[in-house]
Amino acid sequence: MRPTESYNHFINMGILRRDHHQELALRHIERLYDDLSAYYKAGPPPRNQAIMPPKRLGFSPPTVYQAKAAADYERSYGGAAANAHPLSSVKGLYLYGGVGCGKTHLMDILFNEVSFTVKKQRVHFHQFMLDVHKTIHDIRQVGKSLEHDDLLDEVCVRMIGSAELLCFDEMLVNDIANAMLLRRLFTAFYRYGLVTVFTSNRHPDLLYKDGLNRELFTPFIQLLKEHNVIHHINSSTDYRLNGALGADTYLFPQDAENQSRFEQAFTTLTKMELATTKILRVFGRDVIVERAANGVARLDFGETCVSEGMSVADYGVIAKSFHTVFLENIRAMDPVHEGNTSRRFISLIDELYQHNVKVVFLADCAPQDLQKAAGPLVEGGGILSPADVAQMGMLENEEMFQMQRCISRITEMRTERYLELPHKGVELSISDRF
Repeated sequence: MRPTESYNHFINMGILRRDHHQELALRHIERLYDDLSAYYKAGPPPRNQAIMPPKRLGFSPPTVYQAKAAADYERSYGGAAANAHPLSSVKGLYLYGGVGCGKTHLMDILFNEVSFTVKKQRVHFHQFMLDVHKTIHDIRQVGKSLEHDDLLDEVCVRMIGSAELLCFDEMLVNDIANAMLLRRLFTAFYRYGLVTVFTSNRHPDLLYKDGLNRELFTPFIQLLKEHNVIHHINSSTDYRLNGALGADTYLFPQDAENQSRFEQAFTTLTKMELATTKILRVFGRDVIVERAANGVARLDFGETCVSEGMSVADYGVIAKSFHTVFLENIRAMDPVHEGNTSRRFISLIDELYQHNVKVVFLADCAPQDLQKAAGPLVEGGGILSPADVAQMGMLENEEMFQMQRCISRITEMRTERYLELPHKGVELSISDRF
């Protein structure tokens, strides 16, 4: 089928919902589909294995790169169309937008429907870069002594082989080693002959923003723009979350069935990526999120709200760093006798709410039952004085009010309107702990 026919087929099956922003992006998918068909009908020339650049720039560590030398290199060996195989003149596509807006599904429609005569590969961008570094290591292990440019040329041939269409999911650059590789690597790709499709959460101009030696990375951005049409899917609806739970993001009780739904939803939203420990920095110290992947964090109520040590600042950096949070093992709280736990829980929900974080809850009880009735007001086994009782009563009323406000927010966070809000996050320095 053509991409538009495939898209409509998914809608008719109930897998997709019609979305105006997706249909605008689909026009670019159709254009690329037609351009590839026309190119192959014309009888494309064979690709030349000789992809060496016309001029060399000696390799040295990024810290001693000079901007002028990089600029001279780009003028001679950069992304100029004249230096590329004719296949690379077929404009690819760079789709960017918020999480769950459908960009990956649109790319997959193109990948699945494009002619089988087109040799194609689809890969997650992060995994691709890991494979690049592994290939470089393998080449060096067999004792090949190559200049850096020759090395990347060999990496190019090994990595894409006979592939003519290469689809990258979730383009993101936050590592200087990758940033320095990409310009030369993709220059070699386009010289060799390649059509690319990317999905990303951000515009190319925002890739590797504020990164070290970013001026040496900007020629790669220009290369992307030269070989791809840039299109923003300006939709704020997170269809992944809707699909994962049928828009029901509060699961209770914590029985086997809801635990299974919770696990499956986490797997779906992380795209089965292995959850690892993430370390966030706030006020010069580490905030450790034990399980996270693909912009999704998994938190335990006991570790996050009951245990001492977590603060509003910690919750804030979590809310900024992850578009979706899975919070499990939630139980009812006595707002008077468990005041610290109750206040931390309220603070966590407040921060997630303020940043439009999507939250999947797994709890012992319904939201309205999260606030337990306060136990007897006693101190050291004795009855409190009337003044103490009055003071404790005022405290209880305030704590109960705050918890009721929190429950109201949780109820709102389950609505379709809230689920369609874009995440108010920022790009932070996040590293894996090994």
